[in-house]
Amino acid sequence: MRFKSRSLVLLICLAGFCFHCWAVRPNDVKYINYGVYEDTVRIRLMERCKTVPFTNVKTLREQAQTVTEFSRAQFTPEKISKKNISVPELVKLRRKGVLVICMYSPPTNPLRNGTVLVGATAIVLSKDGVCASNYHVFQSFLDKNADVSRHDSLMFAVSEDGEVYSIDKVLASNKNADAAIFRINPRGDQLYPIPMGNDVETGTRVHAITHVGGTHLYYYSQGVVARTVNWDCIPWGNRTDITADYAKGSSGGPIMDDRANLVAMVSTTHSVYFGSDETTYQSPFQMTVKSTIPVSSLRRLCK
Repeated sequence: MRFKSRSLVLLICLAGFCFHCWAVRPNDVKYINYGVYEDTVRIRLMERCKTVPFTNVKTLREQAQTVTEFSRAQFTPEKISKKNISVPELVKLRRKGVLVICMYSPPTNPLRNGTVLVGATAIVLSKDGVCASNYHVFQSFLDKNADVSRHDSLMFAVSEDGEVYSIDKVLASNKNADAAIFRINPRGDQLYPIPMGNDVETGTRVHAITHVGGTHLYYYSQGVVARTVNWDCIPWGNRTDITADYAKGSSGGPIMDDRANLVAMVSTTHSVYFGSDETTYQSPFQMTVKSTIPVSSLRRLCK
């Protein structure tokens, strides 16, 4: 009986130890339920709209039409980082400077809620709210001939911790570079800008943090620069092809070096098929080329 009691005590102690290990170790890793993200953002947006004016689509388009090819964004960038850091440290540090670009569509039925959709990714460049994304993300505002959906009442930015910010104005853009600089209203909140580094050569390791598919938010991938290439024989046509993975929803996401400096920005993908039916996508798929915009193109849009 005494042996059984001791065994029971040891078993309870062992179980307690195992539970302790299970309970403590996961606390070092942050697990986020992105399945409720859009509903959470919608609720936060509705709360903020009661106290903070948000720039609607019509007003933002009217302002964006005043931006010319000679417009430049003026701000104070972060100092370039000169020290290599570990990958987990890089992700933890820089994801704070990655925003989610969202669209809000008001309800067509008064008995239902409006809809929030993740549209793209953006990069914080300065503490006072200057950010970068793609031209094609803002094309409906910048292109005079583009249609603006009457159902999209707001385009706004969301931080990692769920704070929503109005996009107040577009500061500069270039269609050939597929780049746009804009400003959000931080309302006094602390922002975490990513320093702008320099263009990188083929073979350089790079890191990406993007919102893959609009549902896999803050997705990290790693790769190397596959080639540096120019389109249209103009500086705005420079591109940096990389092997780090991303997909739709990643537009405007940061590409960083080992020192966590911004070296490029996600632009587009090009799928490669084998055979003569590439235009109909009936041929076997082979690979996807990931094309990004070198940071030098962003610098050209800044004073």
